[in-house]
Amino acid sequence: MKKKKIGAVIFFLLLITTLVVSAEMTILKNVSLFRPDGSFQQESFIILKGCKINKIGLMKELGEGIFDNEYDLQGSFVYPAFIDPLYMGFQEKAAEEEEREKDTKNIESLESKDREKREPFEERKLFIKRNVLDVVQIKKSGARKLVAGGFTMIHVVPDQGVINGTSGIISLVSEELTEAVVVPEKFMFLPFKTNSRSYPTTHASLMAELMQLREDSLYHQKMKKLQFFHESQREKYMPELDILLPFFTGEKRFLMMTRNIVEQRMVEILRKKLKINPVIVASPDVWRRKVAAGADIILPLKFKPPLSSRYSQLGDKIKKEAGEKIYPEKIAEFFKTHDHVCLTAPDSGDYKTLVENIRILMKNGVSEAAIIKSLTQNPAKLLDISGFAGSIKPGLLANLVVCDKKIFEEKAKITKVFVEGKLFDFKTREGDGKPPVTNLTGKWKVKIESPMGSFDVKMTLEQEGNDLTGTISSPDGSLTDIQEGYISGDEVFIALTIDVGGQDIPLEISAKVKGEKLEGTISIGSFGEGNFAATPENL
Repeated sequence: MKKKKIGAVIFFLLLITTLVVSAEMTILKNVSLFRPDGSFQQESFIILKGCKINKIGLMKELGEGIFDNEYDLQGSFVYPAFIDPLYMGFQEKAAEEEEREKDTKNIESLESKDREKREPFEERKLFIKRNVLDVVQIKKSGARKLVAGGFTMIHVVPDQGVINGTSGIISLVSEELTEAVVVPEKFMFLPFKTNSRSYPTTHASLMAELMQLREDSLYHQKMKKLQFFHESQREKYMPELDILLPFFTGEKRFLMMTRNIVEQRMVEILRKKLKINPVIVASPDVWRRKVAAGADIILPLKFKPPLSSRYSQLGDKIKKEAGEKIYPEKIAEFFKTHDHVCLTAPDSGDYKTLVENIRILMKNGVSEAAIIKSLTQNPAKLLDISGFAGSIKPGLLANLVVCDKKIFEEKAKITKVFVEGKLFDFKTREGDGKPPVTNLTGKWKVKIESPMGSFDVKMTLEQEGNDLTGTISSPDGSLTDIQEGYISGDEVFIALTIDVGGQDIPLEISAKVKGEKLEGTISIGSFGEGNFAATPENL
């Protein structure tokens, strides 16, 4: 029997060794490697083994080796990939919310309802039991857009309800949720969103509700222990109060969103009254009140004064000056004195504006090192994932961003992103920024002639500046989102991935505007290249 056990152990160890040895090896050569102090280690290499960083060093120290993939990236800059600490996309509307919207259409029931009455707990629809991952559906095109911005991990928070439910952390390595989930439950999200039709209808009633819920949770826990000694009846089980208990006792944390200075003050009051340590999603007004230097803050980076701000109430001239000068200067000053800040986009997923606003911060004296820290190390620490993400170190996940210049310089382009060692390659936009010769927004008839045959499909485009979004139909009529698209002058580039029999086939279209038509070529993965022609539907 012992021999059998020893044999099984040896077999298991051999199996593990085989899996480790067979992990794909990738090397990135001749790169400038970002270091936490903001400097760059030039003429460097990074070796990836499977999903992790295996080794980093100087090119002169690189010995002989055989690699599955080699990338000579002379002149490129490599950064740790970014982590978005507040993302509200990829969510389908929950069934409870749909029912709630149906209820609001019943005017008679709304008029007869006492808006200030505290309803029984089970009727309040606070969405406490919701885990955001129950309503998340990753879209391939959406994920690719996030990765194109340098983000490989996102902290997804629920977007419905008064107390919305728990957030989750997702890696964009796969659109399959079972593969993508890193942490299924993190924070309980409270956006200070009151009900418009029933209690709590005001901020005051919401605060009262929270304080009462804390007392209810503590009392419920006590009664659960004493329930079998009760003379009349056993305590009724209330799962919502059990879910909330660790958030009120400090074992877990609330994520509280503030949209103005008033709500920031409310968080301060709740922090003392409830004896909790919440993570604060701050408003542009964050600098107007004193905040503890060590507080955990997520800052959607925008400079527009909130409506409740006095700068918004003194006329358009003052409001414009505040947005262009006062807020950028004050937020930059706040940022430099609070090194725990995690930056996120002003609106979920709007990374273009985030980068523009980061450049404004840097013009006001914030260093690139501090910015990178706020997008990598700080959110990794806040989300308790710094043991495997947020830095470029051997043993951590191979989440890397390759850029042709320093990443926040004007016209800098992200050319490659590695997500857990998986490469996402982004075509360099030669001549990007040239004014488009036309607007391609509309519906198109497309003819493709390829080694696989001739196909007639349909395409819908939306153009904003140089960027193109939209869909292309498959021969069977199913729609696929365009993952990357742009027009520069008369040159058009479109990239997408289609599913053929369970296999992902990348398509890249390179065309030119010729009159009212588009003509060019289409690359179809390993199947080769074909001709592409598109005509507006109305022709």
